[in-house]
Amino acid sequence: MNNKLPTVLKSPDIVEYDIIEHIDCENNNIIQTNKICHSVQNIRKSPELDESNNMEDDNFSGTDNDYSPSEEECSDSEEYASMENCVHSDQDLSPDSEYEEATEDDILVTDETLPGTQAKDHDEWENISESPITFNEFAGECTFNLPPFVGVTPEDIYKMFVTDEMIDIMVSETNAYAQKYIQINQQNMKRNSRMTKWSDTSSQEMRTFLAVLMAMGLCRVPNLNLYWSRNKLYRNEFISSVMTRDRFLLLLKCWHVSDVSNEDQTDKLYKIRNMFTKITENFRRIANPGKYVVIDETMIPWRGRLGFRQYIKNKSHRYGVKLYKLCTPEGYTSELEVYTGKKNQKKELEHSKKVVLRLMTNLTEMGRIVIVDNYYTSLGLAEDLLSQKTFLCGTLNKIRKYLPKQVTSYKLQKGEIIGKMNKKGVKVMKWMDKRNVLMLTTCKDHDDNLIDTGKKKRGTDECIKKPGCVLLYNKTKKGIDFSDQMSSYYTTLKRGIKWWRKVVMELIFGTALINAWIVFNSIQTDGKKLPKRLFVEKLIESLIKKKSMRPQHLKAHAIASKRVKKGEDVLVVTKNYAHFYHLVKLIKNPKRF
Repeated sequence: MNNKLPTVLKSPDIVEYDIIEHIDCENNNIIQTNKICHSVQNIRKSPELDESNNMEDDNFSGTDNDYSPSEEECSDSEEYASMENCVHSDQDLSPDSEYEEATEDDILVTDETLPGTQAKDHDEWENISESPITFNEFAGECTFNLPPFVGVTPEDIYKMFVTDEMIDIMVSETNAYAQKYIQINQQNMKRNSRMTKWSDTSSQEMRTFLAVLMAMGLCRVPNLNLYWSRNKLYRNEFISSVMTRDRFLLLLKCWHVSDVSNEDQTDKLYKIRNMFTKITENFRRIANPGKYVVIDETMIPWRGRLGFRQYIKNKSHRYGVKLYKLCTPEGYTSELEVYTGKKNQKKELEHSKKVVLRLMTNLTEMGRIVIVDNYYTSLGLAEDLLSQKTFLCGTLNKIRKYLPKQVTSYKLQKGEIIGKMNKKGVKVMKWMDKRNVLMLTTCKDHDDNLIDTGKKKRGTDECIKKPGCVLLYNKTKKGIDFSDQMSSYYTTLKRGIKWWRKVVMELIFGTALINAWIVFNSIQTDGKKLPKRLFVEKLIESLIKKKSMRPQHLKAHAIASKRVKKGEDVLVVTKNYAHFYHLVKLIKNPKRF
């Protein structure tokens, strides 16, 4: 007696089991056996994405369409749990998997194995031949829009990025915040509080304040107060001579760059939006990038509580605020964007592609070449940039959608290369060096031939050869790394500073300072380049303009045994409070001080 039971699980990609009963004649028992009626696909679920990469991109295959049985079906499937032993998964289709190390970007899933996805026809890929792209590459060099200077100084260049208008905004917003703070907290303020001695700041004092912050980056000490310490080991004569400790701490406490009372719930960067917009406009206005531009992300360190704080495993600062940057190969930053998280709770599709297209808004239609890493590179991005007359070259993750399996699954020996091209001119190449290197490029002169680098292997006369796309990537990608590296030298960032102040400091003391330094060296007629340290030193001296914020003739000890005449103006200075001085007029008999 054979009875066919209802199907346990039904799904396009799940095995359909038929349960058949038969009679064991010897033992007179009814035994249930399992019969597999259909073949099974090996669905390899992707591991949990590392939040460092923020892979919210539909270029990666997800598991949103994975089949989940109903509650009734689950109860039936548990009864036949022993069936799992009858299911055999397919073997790994990647023949070169033993040569490739797994990285944090690897997601072991292909578009052919996912339900609901339709892979593009791989037959459209053919051997690399003449490119069908008709427009030409951009031929210009990186130039700077500078006014005619006579005896240009570091301050002249720096003021083009951090303008007098921005300084005035800092002054007005700092004064407004201080007055509002005093008004709100006046009743609870202690008698000896620094805020009771607040006086409005000025443009020159604000420049001195910024210069002191730069000087603190050159000379690091464990604690801010040590710059004014009497201990000769820590005391900084320069800083203590231009600004008192209490005045500096007052300015640091009240320093603002926008009106925080007008809180915009829709803008997470409302505290810095005004300053961020102005300084990025200056970056964009001053430079005209050349043939190559590089896009990557960088981190501003921050470990406190923040809704859009990011974690990137391979960065020197793993936790912090993430910036997307567009740089030239020389290290000049032309475009910036702060990542503030998802716009809504739904999965944000094509995030990495949209970042590139936004940063390239003003640079397309000219034949420039965009250099990116495997977080951004995809077939969809390459085709979108081609439609805007822009080329793309970058490393590629093998699990991206719609790649030619003739390339991704081909096993190579060391030194070999294979490549394919589609009808639009997008080329995908794999080269075996110490490990497999997968590249995507749309440049016309890139092919699957190896180019002699002019170098030889150590101990042998064998020439080192590499693909043209790899040589271009290595030559240009270092621009953004150079910018990050130089920004990390003599940094003013310290612990205990609010996140938005760290972002502002990175903009005006990091990115703007590096851009000014690069521009200054590019216009030197004698060809000599000024090191960054000397550039910062000259900038500090010019910002202060040798105007001390405390009288130089006053000493830090009391005036002793000095008689003054009636009606004479004198400066009264106490021993322990030399920075609190005031002008008094004697109206009584002469008195000893």
